[in-house]
Amino acid sequence: MKNKIIDCISELIYQTTSNQQAFDNRLKGFIAEALAPDEVVRANGHIPLKGGWIIPLPSSPRFRDTIKVLYLTILDPVEFRDNESKYCEIYNKLEKFEYKFLATYALNWDKEMDLDDKFSKMKFPEIDITYYKFHSEEKSFVESNYDSIQSLQKRTPPTWKKPKTFNINRTSNQILNKLSDNSLSDILCERYIFDYKLGNMFFGRGVPADFDLIVYFPKYDKYVIYEIKEKDKSKKNNNKNNVVGFGMDIDRIDDYATFIEWFPSFDFRYLVREINDQTKRDFIAWHSIKMSDFIQKSIFDPEGKSGGQGMLPSTVCPEHIKTAICSFESFKKI
Repeated sequence: MKNKIIDCISELIYQTTSNQQAFDNRLKGFIAEALAPDEVVRANGHIPLKGGWIIPLPSSPRFRDTIKVLYLTILDPVEFRDNESKYCEIYNKLEKFEYKFLATYALNWDKEMDLDDKFSKMKFPEIDITYYKFHSEEKSFVESNYDSIQSLQKRTPPTWKKPKTFNINRTSNQILNKLSDNSLSDILCERYIFDYKLGNMFFGRGVPADFDLIVYFPKYDKYVIYEIKEKDKSKKNNNKNNVVGFGMDIDRIDDYATFIEWFPSFDFRYLVREINDQTKRDFIAWHSIKMSDFIQKSIFDPEGKSGGQGMLPSTVCPEHIKTAICSFESFKKI
């Protein structure tokens, strides 16, 4: 079962990346996000909640340029049922986003389905999706449908064409094998909705952003939004400022500077799962820092490269996006 789930995830990622490095980086990015709820959040008595996708509608390339944004959370129906009041509270606080939806999924391995053959010829398990629209006036979710989301587009999506064909080395089994079947099923369903149903084949959109994880702290009755990465420490000889620490793409920092300004009722933090190196990727420790502190203390790295190289859409994703690095000492070990 695990290999089949991984194969399906790999196919979705392959169809939306343009080279092996981008493919591997996308899969590596799933690890820390999948492990954080158990290793960090629940272990400390807090409640993990799904983050959401911030999808600018085609009139603007990035969400920072418009409030015409679709905010969408994709989650298991049991989690939604158990935490519906918390998701209502979160959605109500995200008042800057004009259109807010939520999607739950049911995965059925007893039935198969085909995707559009222009996208993929692989057989997938049947994935049933239920959509909900958030009504701000009533502060509640009302069942909706895919057409309601698709109608938000102001233009027809471009004709689908895979960005670039490459001979894939399916290292995904090695990268994703450490995750449980449940975590992998969550990733599969989320990527099916985001990369396929709301991907560039069917849905015209700008450059998306996301919240990796939202955590509710019962003791303080507050919500914290996390950016989560798996990283090894930067090397002094790899950056002109001789800073040893953890970095982030400048574009992502700009995103969070906007979030902090727009949503003062949330706290924002950067959570790093430290690994020993990029080859063995052995776990060392979790580290955290307030996002405002990271932004204030980080140093621009003119030699930095984006971890998102090769991601779609290539027309708005430069080959080299500069990064900033914050010293290791500024982070708190968890």
